[in-house]
Amino acid sequence: MKRPDVLVISNHTLTQILNGTAQARSCYFTKKNVFENKTEVVGPYLEDGNHWTLFHCSIVDRTVTYLSSLGETEQKYLVSSDELRRRCSLPESYSANTVVAYLRKAKGQKKKIIEKLEELEVMPSKRTKLTSQCSKLCEDECRDLAGDLMYLATKFIPQKRVGQAMLEEGDVHATMAKTEDCRKTLQAVKDALESNWETFDLATHGLGPAVIKGTFSLIDACLKEKMRALKSKDSTDE
Repeated sequence: MKRPDVLVISNHTLTQILNGTAQARSCYFTKKNVFENKTEVVGPYLEDGNHWTLFHCSIVDRTVTYLSSLGETEQKYLVSSDELRRRCSLPESYSANTVVAYLRKAKGQKKKIIEKLEELEVMPSKRTKLTSQCSKLCEDECRDLAGDLMYLATKFIPQKRVGQAMLEEGDVHATMAKTEDCRKTLQAVKDALESNWETFDLATHGLGPAVIKGTFSLIDACLKEKMRALKSKDSTDE
């Protein structure tokens, strides 16, 4: 069944795109407006003239999956020109060499990549000003990593047990009021952090803020469980 949201590129056309000039690629993808109303792109390619490969691109998820008849399978993340501009700006200010490494390309492709950056009006710095473990991960990788961390935290940290462990002796209503005040204070802290972590966001490629927001959500969920336990205790006492 043909899907109108999938763009299928023939081997002949894909070969011209991959082996052609930057201008040829630009003409195909922009002048024909081929991505309009498309969510996926797929196409076969005879690599090096000796074995078939297939690529699948999810425009929605911004991922590329590469399948080779030689048994290689690899999922790649797309890096947009806007993302490269962020990397080449403060606080990291990537150099051309760092951009090549960030894109996971061979050093021999540096000249070609620099030419492409010039076309995109992305200007690397002479020297990279900041590197960290986050420097090795693109923004979508950091997004997925943060998502996995929060999923695992939610799955394996028993929120109900944590909430019950925070129960304390004394007046239940006073404890409930104190717990609600704590939740409001934490929300205010979270809001204040969000208003001031723009540079932190850039430096960590989005990973830092995502993990912090997830941590605040986890703490709040535990406090909600404490409130449920307190309300249950209050109704039992009555």
